[in-house]
Amino acid sequence: MQGITVSRAGVLKLMNNIKENKVTGPDGIPGRLLKMCSLELVDVFTLLFQASLKQGTTPDDWKKAQIVPLFKKGDRSNPANYRPISLTSISCKLLEHIVHSSIMNHFESFNFLTPNQHGFRNKRSCDSQLITTIHDFTTCLNRHEQTDAILLDFSKAFDKVDHEGLLHKLHHAGIQNSSLTWIKSFLLNRTQQVLVEGTTSPPKPVVSGVPQGTVLGPLFFLVYINDICSELSPGTSMRLFADDSLIYRTIKTPQDSLILQEDLNTLQKWESTWKMEFHPDKCKLLRITNKINKMNFDYSTHNTILSVTESAKYLGVTIDNKLKWTSHYNDTCQKANRVLSLLRRNLHGCPTDVKATAYNTYVRPVLEYGCCVWDPHHQVHIEQFEKIQKRAARFATGNHILRPGQTEVNMRRLSWKPLQERRAKTKLGTFYKARSGSFSIPMAELIANARRTRSGSSTTYIMPHSEVDTHLHSFFPSTIRLWLEHHPRGS
Repeated sequence: MQGITVSRAGVLKLMNNIKENKVTGPDGIPGRLLKMCSLELVDVFTLLFQASLKQGTTPDDWKKAQIVPLFKKGDRSNPANYRPISLTSISCKLLEHIVHSSIMNHFESFNFLTPNQHGFRNKRSCDSQLITTIHDFTTCLNRHEQTDAILLDFSKAFDKVDHEGLLHKLHHAGIQNSSLTWIKSFLLNRTQQVLVEGTTSPPKPVVSGVPQGTVLGPLFFLVYINDICSELSPGTSMRLFADDSLIYRTIKTPQDSLILQEDLNTLQKWESTWKMEFHPDKCKLLRITNKINKMNFDYSTHNTILSVTESAKYLGVTIDNKLKWTSHYNDTCQKANRVLSLLRRNLHGCPTDVKATAYNTYVRPVLEYGCCVWDPHHQVHIEQFEKIQKRAARFATGNHILRPGQTEVNMRRLSWKPLQERRAKTKLGTFYKARSGSFSIPMAELIANARRTRSGSSTTYIMPHSEVDTHLHSFFPSTIRLWLEHHPRGS
């Protein structure tokens, strides 16, 4: 990678994009001040950033972090029930954005990062990961085969990254000279202290792990874990979303199970070499098949037999062994109802627009997360979701009359579309982005007919053949049907 050059225009853009309500870091310089005085400070920061990169040195104030504990659930006196939020210098984050952009451009130009990694990357997200993975599972079911999928759980993955190992991998990736020297200075001799109600603990050194609360931390983790699946057997797939890992293989013969076990052994060698660790008690085996006679095999890691489960949560979506999605529907609706009940208790006296905003912010995202892969097709499940929105509409408008037609009155007043219609629009939007190359899902596997017309070229898609309902109503077949309804002649 070439040396990083800091431009005045780039620094000014970063300063103007600072969120004014961003929490101040340990250096005490608020983001609001930096944004208000951007024109006065931009030349200073441009000179400071370029000097820091050229000299390969990071100021000590930029290597301090304050840890704010955020309560999750359970006993408040148990420290394990708190999530640590790391606060770092806003000024340093501006330079980190510049370094991050340069490194990522270098990686993209050489396709360095594995395509199996969907976390913290452009054109990829939880949706792209789920669509890609579930597509493989439904294809297997459509062929009446069996997929053994193992959900792997890293133990404190971000905290166990070895600094020397990370620097070695960065050097191998072409990050060298002053850039690598700067990163080494950025990583080493860091300290952190806990901040509770204005009182801080004594600072402690951070001897391993990627710096949390920083812009570069997630990118460094992607580099560190990038080669984890490089030595897996052909036919074995591994999906990564940061540290969320899933390995699976189609099982046709007992030999396939042995190969998958050998791949697990390969992963154990990798974690031993790079000082990472899987948590065997939290790793689960999910056998996805519609066969009556399953092929059973006891997989193990760290001499622990993996427990078999009928459903497991992956990236926030509950996947069962037949991809029926009933468990996910129930879990999602229960969570949405709990949040809606909380809003009804606390906002009953608020205006309609406040209630509607609260629903759109806290309830609807729960009902629609990952909907591209689990969009229900049975009317009973469709109505299960619609009832929650109807209940929310009565809450928002204050119209609790249960006569026929009143629901439509509430929905028109709020300008809310049915959730089924919104899910269809989401799937079409995702499909369009994938066609245009701005979203990374396996479009190349689809059969498309391209032809020339008077107005230009057009592309139509041929419906994939489906043997089972699970495949018929999965993302690609169901979305292609919607696409052909709106674009019967191609576009």
